[in-house]
Amino acid sequence: IVSNINGAPTAKDDNGFLSRVSPTGRTVALKWVDGASPTVTPNAPKGMGIKGDTLFVADIDEVRMFDRTSGAPLGSRPVRGATFLNDIAVGPDGTVYVTDSGLKPDFSSSGSDAVYRFPRRPVAAALARGTDLGRPNGVYADASGLLVVTFGSGQVFRFDSTGRHTDLPKPPHGQLDGIERTRDGSYLISSWEDSTVYRMIPG
Repeated sequence: IVSNINGAPTAKDDNGFLSRVSPTGRTVALKWVDGASPTVTPNAPKGMGIKGDTLFVADIDEVRMFDRTSGAPLGSRPVRGATFLNDIAVGPDGTVYVTDSGLKPDFSSSGSDAVYRFPRRPVAAALARGTDLGRPNGVYADASGLLVVTFGSGQVFRFDSTGRHTDLPKPPHGQLDGIERTRDGSYLISSWEDSTVYRMIPG
């Protein structure tokens, strides 16, 4: 499943869409979930995560939910005060995490930088908040905690359950975006700044 902003990343224009792509790269359905439909409202869909049969999608200041098989809308969870919800991860215990990169339309700081979580209820709780987070972007959750890469400061953080974070090795270049774990336990991190994917081996 691929998210398509299809416009400005902060515009509530209801023209975003989600595509389905096969493992071989064939487009199965270009507009599987389409903002042109009167039944759904994807404005600028970005990061996604799956929990059971529910697909969670970050969309500016809401987390939208869809059936992972049919694409049928399952409602949304607003995140009060958010300006740029960006990526989503689902932890081993089922907790859903979402980052707010704290960006305005011109990509300057809005000051809303945060990492939120939805434990077992539909209300977002801030795990960490503040501009010292450096515009958090990509997020990955596993048994060792929550890893977040930042778009503004180019840092990699590991968060514990209380919201305290520790620094992990910083890649050579910044504007970090996605993070995923590989089978060998290392992490792949993408950078806009030098169009590179880094491989990080945690110490």
